[in-house]
Amino acid sequence: DKRLETTLQYLHAEVNVQLQSRQDALEAAEDACALAEDLQDKKEEGDAECLLFSLLARGTLDRPSLLKGLKSATKARELYQKAQYRLGEAKALVHKASILGVDSAPTSAEEMLSVAAEAHDIFEEQEHIGGQSAALQLVAEAQLAKENFDEAASAAKDRRAIWKARPRGR
Repeated sequence: DKRLETTLQYLHAEVNVQLQSRQDALEAAEDACALAEDLQDKKEEGDAECLLFSLLARGTLDRPSLLKGLKSATKARELYQKAQYRLGEAKALVHKASILGVDSAPTSAEEMLSVAAEAHDIFEEQEHIGGQSAALQLVAEAQLAKENFDEAASAAKDRRAIWKARPRGR
């Protein structure tokens, strides 16, 4: 069963992360992506791409891995859009913004801000407080990178406000 095999590749990737065998982890994640594609399940494909770009970004600052991570995050978003899975789409945007935050190119801060703001809008639409918080943190970081200190402080304040306003038990 391909779905079980895909799940086993996820597990194999995570075990290799724990063993600090980055190359084996990446190979397992790439295998999971290929298996998920065979399933013709866009959400499963998006989940596999999320695992891949998560592994690519973990503890990695080299440019080729960052570029591959951006490509994978973009593909995950497209897959989630096809699956009409808005939370997955926002998750992929958060990962993309996070990767852009590591890049030192001058245009990266502007793109990071745009991507994080879009993720925030989706999380807000879906009433997902944790996602809103993560996206606002990235908005604040992007504003800091652009030296827009008032806007960064405003995003941080908005982030605190959503946690204070949340209903108890959520």
